[in-house]
Amino acid sequence: MRCKRVMAAALAAALSIGSAMSSMAAGWEQVGASDWKYLNDDGKYAASKWVAHTDGHWYYLKADTLMAKGWVLDPADNHWYFTDSTGALVSGLIEVNNNVYYMNETHDGTFGALYVGQKTINGVTYNFTDNGTTNGKPYTAKKYNSDGTAIAAASSSSGSSGGGGSSSSSSPLVKPQVLENLREVDSEINTQIEEAKSSGVVKSASEVTTRVTGDNQVTKSRTVTLEDDAASNSSKLAEAQDLVERMFEETIVGRNENIPVVATLPDGLTLKFDGTEDLEKLAEAWINETNYNKYKGQTGSYTVTLEDGTEVTYRVTLN
Repeated sequence: MRCKRVMAAALAAALSIGSAMSSMAAGWEQVGASDWKYLNDDGKYAASKWVAHTDGHWYYLKADTLMAKGWVLDPADNHWYFTDSTGALVSGLIEVNNNVYYMNETHDGTFGALYVGQKTINGVTYNFTDNGTTNGKPYTAKKYNSDGTAIAAASSSSGSSGGGGSSSSSSPLVKPQVLENLREVDSEINTQIEEAKSSGVVKSASEVTTRVTGDNQVTKSRTVTLEDDAASNSSKLAEAQDLVERMFEETIVGRNENIPVVATLPDGLTLKFDGTEDLEKLAEAWINETNYNKYKGQTGSYTVTLEDGTEVTYRVTLN
């Protein structure tokens, strides 16, 4: 989150976080029971930007102008952030769906951003990745579901509260079998990328990052770096195009054919596709002699709706 965040000076009333933003005033407008928008001085709603409240917290307004809750991918810097159920940006150690992450606590322009690397906590060095720690989990009292709702500390099951047993707020928002199927897709794509490396088309590729971003919503991100001469070598460019097309084909297996695939190119152009022939056209539009250099280093995405209703968004950055 860069310093381009907009300071909302017009927010005159103090925010009481404990009351789930019930005291927001000035530029804030409530939508429904728990959603919020922020109206700028120019009369337009804030979108795809951070807004600071006088309580000292930052809030992210999504592209649809609604306040974000849970995981936030800021397209301005391509960093992941996390906001709680009130929309407030969270920093430090957090546990989300049983995975522990460290969110930057330094005010260096990326405050709250997901940290990747080694960090020593209480004398123990942990390896933090996009998917949480890989060598144990440091303790944190800040535990959340992926939608930003807090997970209460375990309590005794004794006593009757009426209306049923205790809720299981930490239950996954996406069916385990769906996540397992998606991991198999990741594995197939990894194999294709390794083959492309062997043929001299791909230089390197990042590990895929998986985020459960809401009920039946998953976001997967990866970066693929082509060889330096890919743009000037028509044969390699064609192979790269073929690789992207095959990646598309792997990810649409098991999709709901009544719902089109929605793709957004790096320049913001949105396209809808119904079948593999259309996905071939998408690959051609994304990687050709003109657009490869234009889109290089930028991120495009496409969303596939599976048969069970799960929406999977794939974000791909080609370098």
